[in-house]
Amino acid sequence: MKKFLLLLSGIILIGLLSLICFANKVDAIKSYFVNKTKSELSKESMYSVDVDLRGKGFSTELWTVLSGVVTDDSIKKKAVESASKVDGIFGVDDKITVVKPKVVKKKIVREEVKIDTKEIEKNKKIAKCQNDLNEILSKSKIHFASSKAVVKEESYVVLKDISDVIKECKEVAKSIMIEGHTDSSGNSKKNMELSLQRAKAVKKLLVDRYFVDSQMLKVSGFGDSVPIADNNTTEGRAKNRRIEFKIDDEGDE
Repeated sequence: MKKFLLLLSGIILIGLLSLICFANKVDAIKSYFVNKTKSELSKESMYSVDVDLRGKGFSTELWTVLSGVVTDDSIKKKAVESASKVDGIFGVDDKITVVKPKVVKKKIVREEVKIDTKEIEKNKKIAKCQNDLNEILSKSKIHFASSKAVVKEESYVVLKDISDVIKECKEVAKSIMIEGHTDSSGNSKKNMELSLQRAKAVKKLLVDRYFVDSQMLKVSGFGDSVPIADNNTTEGRAKNRRIEFKIDDEGDE
C-alpha cells in the first residue's frame, strides 16, 4: 500500500511538472508572436493598435487579435497587412475600431474697416493746437514775481498769443489744462500751493483780459514733483519754474 501511494505521488508530480513546462512554453510562444507582430506594426508607426494571441499553440491554430482605435480605414487595412507578414500565424482577427475625427469648419468673418475721416482730421487739428502752444512757450516763458502768483506784464504778449491759439482750437479742444510747476527751492507743500495759484492767475488773465471761455480752462499745481531739468543748477531751476498747457479732447475733469 505504501509503495502504491509513493508511485501515485510520483505520477502526479510528473504530471504537474509537465503542465508547468507546457504552460511556460505556451507563454513563451504567445510572447514571441505578440512581440513579432508589434515590431511589424511599429514599422508603420501604428502604436495605437493593440496585439493579442488566440489559440493554445502546438496543435492549435494561432490567430493574431488586433484591437484599438484608428482614424481611417486605410490605417486599419495596413495594420492587418503588417500583422499577416508574421510567419507561423494562421490568420488575423481584426477587431480594430475606426473613429474618424470630426472636421469643424470655421466660418471666417471679414469685418469691413471703416475709416473715420472726420476723426482723423480732428486728431490732426488737436495735434496742431498742442504743437502751437508748445512752440509759443518754447520761445517765451510766462514770468511771475518772485515767490508770488503774480504774472509779470512782460508776459502779457505771450498770453495774448496763447489766447489766440485756444480760441482757434475751441472747436476740437473740449478743455485745456493749465499746469503750474516750481523748482525745488523752499518747502514742497508751499511749492505745490504756489504752482496751483500761478495756474489760477494765468487762467484769470486769459479769461478777463483776452476773453477766453472759462469753461474750457482747468487748472492744476504740481509743485516741484515734475522737474524737467536739474534743480542743482540756476539754469535748471529756471526751466523747472514753468506753466504748461495740455489739450484734452475728451473733456475730463
